[in-house]
Amino acid sequence: MPAMRELLVALDGSPESDAAARRALEIARATDAPVVGLHVVDTAQLEASFIADLSGSVGFQPFLNLSGELRRTLQSVGESIVADFEAKRAAAGVRGEGRMVEGLVVAELSRASGGADTLFLGLHGTGVRRGKSLGGHADTLVRRREIPVLLSPPDAEPLRRPVVAFDGSDRSLHALAAIARWCSALNVPLDVLTVAESPDEVSARRTQAERAMEGTGAAFRFESGSGHPEDVILARAPVNDLIAIGSHGHGRIAELVLGSTTERVLRRTTVSVLCVP
Repeated sequence: MPAMRELLVALDGSPESDAAARRALEIARATDAPVVGLHVVDTAQLEASFIADLSGSVGFQPFLNLSGELRRTLQSVGESIVADFEAKRAAAGVRGEGRMVEGLVVAELSRASGGADTLFLGLHGTGVRRGKSLGGHADTLVRRREIPVLLSPPDAEPLRRPVVAFDGSDRSLHALAAIARWCSALNVPLDVLTVAESPDEVSARRTQAERAMEGTGAAFRFESGSGHPEDVILARAPVNDLIAIGSHGHGRIAELVLGSTTERVLRRTTVSVLCVP
């Protein structure tokens, strides 16, 4: 099995981001992969319209130049976030670095993830709707990235027993391969779950999954269920503390559309989700 490339963590100071970093460090310790923690000073917050809204909300006139002070504040916060990550990385004995850049969040994370094996994100955003829906940046990155993306809730603990949603498609085979690699490295068991009504279809998928798992070194059990796929998958929590699932196809059109089951799982989940293209 080829060595894992670097793991990239998006750092924003939120509990979700902190949990994603812990997950990345956990995987890195087991695989000897380096971890890069990246904090982006969002230039969208320095645009004139944002400054005008901010100055008005605190009682100043919009013509006052607050961008310089705001930039210094954002940079100071970013330095603290990166320093906290670096301390945790050093304590874990993991190779890598923490760094800060300035730019648009999605663009900078996309650029940095070009050489990464997996991108680790907080499940929800950091704005006013945090905790109520999939974060806007996370939503965009899941759709666009051609590498696995791990989205973490704030209370992610060390992995105990992931589950992979398996329907026999190429996407589910990719998800199975990705999570089997983690399970083998961490020495944790994997559940392979298929949702189908036909016994013949269940049997065919079992055979397909068993063949795919050959040589992975991961212990697994195959299980089946019936009903709406997202309901069956989500009902596995908290016994299964991570859901691995195929996210989308490739190409200029396919990348914009998550599978309907994947989208509903992401918006309702209470556990980490590994989306694999």
